[in-house]
Amino acid sequence: MAYNHGREDRKWRIWKEAEEKVLREHGVDEAVIEQIRMAGIKEEKKIYLVGIYCRLSKDDGTENESASIATQKSILTDYVKKQGWHL
Repeated sequence: MAYNHGREDRKWRIWKEAEEKVLREHGVDEAVIEQIRMAGIKEEKKIYLVGIYCRLSKDDGTENESASIATQKSILTDYVKKQGWHL
């Protein structure tokens, strides 16, 4: 699945508008809300889409997925999730 920057940007903007609405409901000054908004815009949002590469050994010699491949997938998938990346 490809990353859709436009869709993700819209979701982020909707979330920010909802956040500002809550701040206004709690009596936060507009100047403070503006500072928060500008800090969010200046903050660089990086989203990483990554793939993993697992190598099957010729020594495994089986048609089915070997335990070594399953282990590689598990280790790499856990690492990707811990980094906050998208697989």
